[in-house]
Amino acid sequence: MIKIKSRPKLKKPILIAAWPGMGGVAFKAVSYLMQKLPVKEFAEIPSTTYSPPTSISAKNNIIQAPYFPQNKFYYYKDAALKNDIILFLGESQPSSSKQYELAQEIVAFAKKLKVGLIYTLAGMLIYEEKTDGLKVWGVATDSKLIDKLKTYEVKPMKAAYISGLNGLLLGVAKEAGIAGACLLAELPFYALQIEYTPSCLAALDVLSKMFNLKIDMKQMQASSAEAKRQIKKLIDHIRENLLVEEGDEEQGEMEGEEEEDTSKKLEKELGISSEISPQVKYRIEKLFDVSKKDTKKALELKALLDKWELFKHYEDRFLDLFKKENQ
Repeated sequence: MIKIKSRPKLKKPILIAAWPGMGGVAFKAVSYLMQKLPVKEFAEIPSTTYSPPTSISAKNNIIQAPYFPQNKFYYYKDAALKNDIILFLGESQPSSSKQYELAQEIVAFAKKLKVGLIYTLAGMLIYEEKTDGLKVWGVATDSKLIDKLKTYEVKPMKAAYISGLNGLLLGVAKEAGIAGACLLAELPFYALQIEYTPSCLAALDVLSKMFNLKIDMKQMQASSAEAKRQIKKLIDHIRENLLVEEGDEEQGEMEGEEEEDTSKKLEKELGISSEISPQVKYRIEKLFDVSKKDTKKALELKALLDKWELFKHYEDRFLDLFKKENQ
């Protein structure tokens, strides 16, 4: 059941929907849009319906309260644009048994809002060391939309398999008579398990051009450059220190013993945390944005940071929220 908070008057709206997936392509790109555009929340799907918690976390032997993923609709209006934009962001993929049902509800809501097009994003795995010139591929519900994608240098895919709601939503949209497309940014195999901003940037660049969105890309570009630098550092590290010479069993045993320590070092080098999910990190950034306008929200932010023992990493930013009030 969708909970409607307001009923905005929308002009030929287009829906861009995203859930977590490979490389964080969809989730990161849409999250960035929400950070850089003055979007307004207008509806949500309660987590208890489709995405109730299925696990818990523990810190220092203490079980933490379950985290409920959020599923929210936002809209962006600009008089200079032909279409208003609806953004839907789901913080987690529901169980496979609930995905089709959720897709149906979102598409039915989109029809009520008179959405004419639905777009999703995803990563497309490539087995090569490629950091620059990442291409964006596309599939669509009809050939006319494929032709439109070509004008933005999106490469048509003859065959594709897109798991999760970033793919399924478009199949359900086609059933309902709504056109849609998925933009798949190339994702190097070594970046499969991390949030790889170069791929996110490639997809976001196409989206911004398609809908003439004026977005400040500096932060994403800087993050992309840093990710590429760190990946190069990782690859060089592996080549120089982790390659075991064929037949050298003694060296292989030694590296096996140090495998866990090495993986932790690489995780630190890449800025990856196996304990803190991208969804929690996104929630932290969202609360920082909200707290800048309303410092009362800082209490919720502080509680979240304490829950994950991250306050010391964000302390300076947190204290900066109160500087203007005290000046």
